[in-house]
Amino acid sequence: ENRDGKALTDTAFDQLGGLAGAIRSHVTAVEDQIVKLLGTSVKDGEVFPKLFASLVVVSIDGTPTRRWASKQKFDVLLRSVIDIFIKERLLTADEGKDHESLISVAHEKLFDGWPRLTAWIKANREQLFTLSQAEIAASEWERHGYDLNYLWPEERLKKLQGILKGLGHDQVNPAIRLYAE
Repeated sequence: ENRDGKALTDTAFDQLGGLAGAIRSHVTAVEDQIVKLLGTSVKDGEVFPKLFASLVVVSIDGTPTRRWASKQKFDVLLRSVIDIFIKERLLTADEGKDHESLISVAHEKLFDGWPRLTAWIKANREQLFTLSQAEIAASEWERHGYDLNYLWPEERLKKLQGILKGLGHDQVNPAIRLYAE
């Protein structure tokens, strides 16, 4: 209705609040759709940690970036939410090796424009960064034949265990879970 040919008019775009407003409006509608269709809410604190702990990496400067994760590792309810997010273009899907379905956040602009995701990342920034460090450490530990010299100190491993529990450890890279044990 507010297009000029195939393009959205400048007036319509401004009325949406620009890109951030358009994203905010769209994700609100999608979140409401999830509540109606599945009887669950992205607002209940269950979906974001279980889904986005695998899809978001935080760098040393605190910047969130996307990562790919296997769709099959999520439970049935989360796969239903993932399917809606893919249909609504908040997540993207691609085929990995062995015909495994991989998912990722559709665009990094969502990290700024999706209020609930932005707040979740902000609240979990330190934990997400620690997970990315743990993934590197776990890889080095495995590469060196599980040599105990490559393990973090016990106190830091206990902190990692707490992070895994809080973010839904079953959704995180299995190498990190093994490393934390």
